[in-house]
Amino acid sequence: MNGATQRKPRSHKLNSDRVRRGWVTRKKNQALKAAQREVIRRRKKKPLNRAAKQHAQLSKVNKPSSWTSERAKKAWVTRKANQALRLAAAQRQTQLFMPQDEDGEGCSSVASVTDEPSVIESPAAPDRAKLRVSLVVTFPVREILVKVAARKEAELKELQAHMQASKEDAHDEPDDGELEAQEDAHDEPDDGDPVIEEPSCEVRNNLAEDLAAATDHDNLSDVVNIGKDMVESIHFHRVTQVGLAYKVELFVQLAERYSHDRVWKDELDLSWIASDKLLAYWNRFAGGRDGALDAAHPGACFRTKKILAVLGHRKTRFGSLELKVVYQGGNLGKVAWVEKRFLRLGLDLDERTFTDYCKAVRSPIPSDDFYVIAEETTVDIRRCPAWVMQTE
Repeated sequence: MNGATQRKPRSHKLNSDRVRRGWVTRKKNQALKAAQREVIRRRKKKPLNRAAKQHAQLSKVNKPSSWTSERAKKAWVTRKANQALRLAAAQRQTQLFMPQDEDGEGCSSVASVTDEPSVIESPAAPDRAKLRVSLVVTFPVREILVKVAARKEAELKELQAHMQASKEDAHDEPDDGELEAQEDAHDEPDDGDPVIEEPSCEVRNNLAEDLAAATDHDNLSDVVNIGKDMVESIHFHRVTQVGLAYKVELFVQLAERYSHDRVWKDELDLSWIASDKLLAYWNRFAGGRDGALDAAHPGACFRTKKILAVLGHRKTRFGSLELKVVYQGGNLGKVAWVEKRFLRLGLDLDERTFTDYCKAVRSPIPSDDFYVIAEETTVDIRRCPAWVMQTE
């Protein structure tokens, strides 16, 4: 030191120079950004000149101007053709839905279509024309609904008249010639087929005695064909309704031992005594039993689906009681498990069938309680039920 003046450190000078250069650089950058924003603002306000537009188009699409004009021309032609097609389709629809007057001409107040499209020139492109079509179609909704309601009412009246005619002819006996013709042709008759009187008490007793005298069999297929010799032929069928119950009846001719009686019998009875003949009869129709019933009565195959026999039951924890069943009029090999809560006694399941099963199983049927468990139980049916072919 010795009286000499102190010198400032060199680092202080370097820091001040660095701050000064940074400040100058920041100001330059701010000025450049402001100039760029001004250029962008002016470019948005002021459109590009013709040279700039051509340069921008050539830079984006390296295609000659002739290619662009040809493409626009093709698009214009296609658009005009599509407009003409839409106009023709709209005119056809209008003529289809247009109501006819007494003179045979369409009503102009319902649907109106301009015969000739008006051509309007665009001021931006005077060498081109734009096709403008004025199409206003108002469908006669009220008239259509009135016609539909009238048609439905006519169909209902026709159905009621047909049912009334069927009831009036219910006690008439068919002619022998008509019956023979139906046997030869194997054709299904109309719903209004006459009802034949039931067989006499003597014939019923003979049938019941023959069924009761039959011996036990080892399998179900032999049991359900125990009376196949009693039925000589099956001619046709019908669907009847008693209250809420639907049932299928078949017109059969009994064997010579029973005086060749021609009777209407329930499908359930025939499924028990002549299952093979009944199945052969249904197989003559397209679609089998369901196809034959639906052809004359839509949905009848579901309303007349009934259980022939109950073969077993089972119950799992938290599950419902299930019955092992076979259906009447079908193949015995098709066994199904059905929940009992969905079966209606007297409609889907005959009470006599369920009573016979309860007697055969010799144990109480489990309830639908969640915690009840019952192992799978099956029974062997060796005899035809006593109530088959009895007086209804």
